[in-house]
Amino acid sequence: MLAGEEEEEEEEEEEEEEEEEEEEEEEEEEEKKKKKKKKKKKKKKKKKKKKKKKKKKKKKKKKKKKKKKKKKKKKNRGGGLGRAG
Repeated sequence: MLAGEEEEEEEEEEEEEEEEEEEEEEEEEEEKKKKKKKKKKKKKKKKKKKKKKKKKKKKKKKKKKKKKKKKKKKKNRGGGLGRAG
């Protein structure tokens, strides 16, 4: 009887160890998935920042062009003798 009980206990312990290992593997997989999601989020944020920077640069360039156009609008009033007609 004692030998049979010892074998059962050993089998139970082995099953528990296997279950624990499976749980640990699942936890590791979940952590990997979370890390991947974080990396994707970081990449998305970086892309958004780059797009914003590009938009800002474009806006600045447009403003500079507008200023140049304003300077060009000066008209030549004609330097005659000032007579009427």
